[in-house]
Amino acid sequence: MVKQSDVYANPRSGTRVEIRELSPQRLVFERRYPPTTGKADAHLHLDFTQVWEVVSGTATVAVDGETRRLGPGQSAEIQTGTKHQDPYNETGAELAVRWQIEPVTEFIEGFMNAYAYLLARDELNDQDEFPTLQLFVILSATKAQSYAANLPVGLQKATLPLLGAIGRLRGYQPRYSGGPGSEGGPT
Repeated sequence: MVKQSDVYANPRSGTRVEIRELSPQRLVFERRYPPTTGKADAHLHLDFTQVWEVVSGTATVAVDGETRRLGPGQSAEIQTGTKHQDPYNETGAELAVRWQIEPVTEFIEGFMNAYAYLLARDELNDQDEFPTLQLFVILSATKAQSYAANLPVGLQKATLPLLGAIGRLRGYQPRYSGGPGSEGGPT
């Protein structure tokens, strides 16, 4: 289980996450993105909001299909139901983004714990993001209300249990024993 003040890092890529605040109401963390990392597919959430603030570097984000770049001190607020693509780093310099998520749902807890665990073990994809099947396992297990931006939500709700089961058969788990702090966890 991630805790406030924990720091997790990928020893190969240098991606780093520091948990700044964690309560049932709010998660605040800072993520450092090495060059050309962090790109994930567009999606939406129906049960929590997000705010991203660039601490240093230049972030690329997409909100409702509009791609833009944010520099230090600039932020974007993502309300529930807004299609978006999380911040990523297209540049050759490091990027740091402070994230705020409210409230902390079961999905957010599961996502952050699995992310920290897999990040510290260099078991994420080349963008330091989840492999798609891993994400399906977490989404299914936590009854998440997060969906891909380009497919009908009803279709996703109907197929998610099957996709989660396929992910489990491939060895992905919704939670990892020993927590993110064991064998190379917090640094």
